[in-house]
Amino acid sequence: MYSCVHCNQRMSAVVQVSLKSPHFRHTAPELQCDPDLALHTYTIRMIQQAHAEAQETGGEYKLTRPCKAGISGCRNHATNINLAKGWECTVETSIVPHTRSDLVFTHPDGGEIAVEVVNTHDMEPETEAAYKIAGTPVAIIPVEWAKLERLFAGLSVNDSRNFNGDICNKCDEKRLEVGKRLDRRKLYVNNVLSGMTRQQEDKPLFRPWYEANGSLPMYPSTQRKVFANAIILTELGFKQHKWKKPWLFRFVINREYDVVLYADLGGSYLIPIYKDTAATLDVSFGRFLRNDITTSELRRYIIEEFGKLLQEFGVDVRTESLSAGQVKRVGVQPLKKVDSQHIERLVSWKHIEEKRREQERRQQEWMRLQQERTEEKLRKEELREQEMRQWAELEKWFYRR
Repeated sequence: MYSCVHCNQRMSAVVQVSLKSPHFRHTAPELQCDPDLALHTYTIRMIQQAHAEAQETGGEYKLTRPCKAGISGCRNHATNINLAKGWECTVETSIVPHTRSDLVFTHPDGGEIAVEVVNTHDMEPETEAAYKIAGTPVAIIPVEWAKLERLFAGLSVNDSRNFNGDICNKCDEKRLEVGKRLDRRKLYVNNVLSGMTRQQEDKPLFRPWYEANGSLPMYPSTQRKVFANAIILTELGFKQHKWKKPWLFRFVINREYDVVLYADLGGSYLIPIYKDTAATLDVSFGRFLRNDITTSELRRYIIEEFGKLLQEFGVDVRTESLSAGQVKRVGVQPLKKVDSQHIERLVSWKHIEEKRREQERRQQEWMRLQQERTEEKLRKEELREQEMRQWAELEKWFYRR
């Protein structure tokens, strides 16, 4: 005779079915139980039975919680307790005021672990608050009919409350090591920052530009602001990255690991230089640091600390990249940090730049003409050699006859 796990009423097997799989049903139709309640009750009894069998046979019935550090794909357990060794299991026991736990595991040394089985809804907020006040560890077990067999092997808990630590010892040690490594790199950055001073030059160490990547030319007032930022950057040790991108300045923080800070004064299609003159900071990591776990924290630290220093020296700068979505900008006036005569001299260099371009164009034209003359000379020499070979063949033919 079969009985319902929830109401203990008699059930009968239904085998001859066409639309459903073989199943059990209550003998009296008016005594139909809620399937969710039956699943809840059956799960509690199954866990209790599996725990009791493990104790009788001297086996293991473990409660495991995965490590939540996520460092290098860790698969260790933050909690791994053999409940079959010294732990007693009770059903529907109250260890917290005004709360009845589905299962409670107690240890002679005073340890208590509550188990809550959930299948229709999560744990009630009042119940969770009571457990938190009492400081009782709670393992939350979601269940389905198709996955009940897993509970015979043990309790694998992905959702829990009030346990001591969610990180395994190995990851905890690694996290401390990463923190020490990050502190050492921050100290190195601080040493670089403390050594940065403005070095006045007679003329700027950068090549002026007057358009933004082939787009609209800059207004004179915009030129003054941009070139003032550029002068301060070059005096601090920044260098133009490439001639094709004269608005991009780079500063090597650590040459050994290829850690480079970029200050973009605008000029790309994302940041038109005629619309915005603030410098956008970004950091690149090469070789050994590219895939290091500290790069994100170190990048944020470098941008924030260098941003503060550049603002002190007068560079109109952003403290975060545009790609981050949140732009923090402190408006400064770089013109006050730079000699006005220096700016005037820079802006007046435009006609000198045009003359230099004209000289380059003439030189290229002269080199092209020289190359054409050389090619013409070689072509004539090749024709002369070909004629001489023909005359030599005619002479041989004449003497044969």
